[in-house]
Amino acid sequence: MNQEVAGKELARRVLLIGKYPELGKALEQGLESRNCKFQYAAGSADTLRQLRRTAYDVVITDPSNSVDEDLALLSEIRAIRPGVRVILLTHHSTPEEIIAALKARVFLVKSAPFDPEEIAEFASQAGTAAGWNCRAIRRRKSRWRSTRESSPLRPTARLKLCSMFRISPAPRV
Repeated sequence: MNQEVAGKELARRVLLIGKYPELGKALEQGLESRNCKFQYAAGSADTLRQLRRTAYDVVITDPSNSVDEDLALLSEIRAIRPGVRVILLTHHSTPEEIIAALKARVFLVKSAPFDPEEIAEFASQAGTAAGWNCRAIRRRKSRWRSTRESSPLRPTARLKLCSMFRISPAPRV
């Protein structure tokens, strides 16, 4: 979906949960360079309060939270704003947690080390991905996990997304 009005692209609104000490100004500059307006939320309660007041396109979670905490927050976010895309940042995750996050329709799960430019790029893509939907599929005999996507992302971006998790992409249906 192309968000243009009279030849000018609309700014995407991004809500950042936490302080992001390791990402710092680089993430802010990356978001600004991609025409994303961003706001900070102090924690889960502040996040829900801000989502009730303002419609955001993308929410980026606090990397210091566990995946389980972020998934609990995600269910509350979906009750308020069902269409918001969530980028889940975490320092530690297991394959089972990543699969659970993808089943919960998280746009991206990114484990440390974090690249601020890459996160900003995915945030900008998430804001424009109109019909994005991702289902996680677990194969029985193999240890590899695969994702089946119906995504407006270019094939190279889909492969990059899958390679971050060492997941083999499923063929498009």
